[in-house]
Amino acid sequence: MADPVGMLEFSAVSPGALGLRWARPLYLAGKLPAIPKVAVIGSRAAHRRFMACVPGVIEALSRSGMALVSGGAIGIDACAHRAAVRLGLPQIAVLPGPPDALYPEDHIPLFRDIVEAGGALVCPHPPGAGLRRGMFSSRNQLVVQLASHVVAVEAGARSGTQGTLALALRTDVPVCGVVGTAGVAWALERGAKSLGPPDPAGVGTRLTEVLHGLGGVEVWPPELRALQSILDRQSAATVDDFDDPLAGAVALTEAEAGGWVTEGAPGRYVRAR
Repeated sequence: MADPVGMLEFSAVSPGALGLRWARPLYLAGKLPAIPKVAVIGSRAAHRRFMACVPGVIEALSRSGMALVSGGAIGIDACAHRAAVRLGLPQIAVLPGPPDALYPEDHIPLFRDIVEAGGALVCPHPPGAGLRRGMFSSRNQLVVQLASHVVAVEAGARSGTQGTLALALRTDVPVCGVVGTAGVAWALERGAKSLGPPDPAGVGTRLTEVLHGLGGVEVWPPELRALQSILDRQSAATVDDFDDPLAGAVALTEAEAGGWVTEGAPGRYVRAR
């Protein structure tokens, strides 16, 4: 089937074939990247200083061998998709509605560029379903399911972006974000990693470091593996989390001296890298 404006060819695919947990067929145009995918999300009414960080984020994905997944919306999403097209980065745009009601309609040329550059569009609803408010939640669920990590560039309080971060944290998808907005601050308090303030060069460098660490490249010293295991399961560690509290105190002291952890609150240690 083809959309009437962009002439994009969609076909129904099984969610299982895409490695997704979804109750209905999905509709795909283009080709899904086979490499791990990082979701880049953010506000529709994005501020210039956060938009300026997006190209560095996309370059970091390229350096890390990752593809992009985002929601095709105005603001941060579209900025990420366009930067990926320019860089030739494999990508997916997950759209909220059916293939015969692509949204936003003004982005159909961008959607066509994504497919022509070797990327993919995914629609979670069948033709004829129309476009309804609740469909945006479905789109966000698919974005998280497709992603190995979620990066929030900008997120207002109680926004759709914050809701997507909540879903990622609840389903144990690693999250990181640019500091400076209430939604990202909320996620950082719940274990997300900081990419620092909206500095274009710094954010990209920090994201590369975070992706490598979360992807298993970072290897902690053998004497700190028990601490690493604790911090893989929860956002902070105390001496009471260890089978031997004295050994835990020694490990935390060594880890802090080595820059692996920092004391976020008295007696509670969080990852520093």
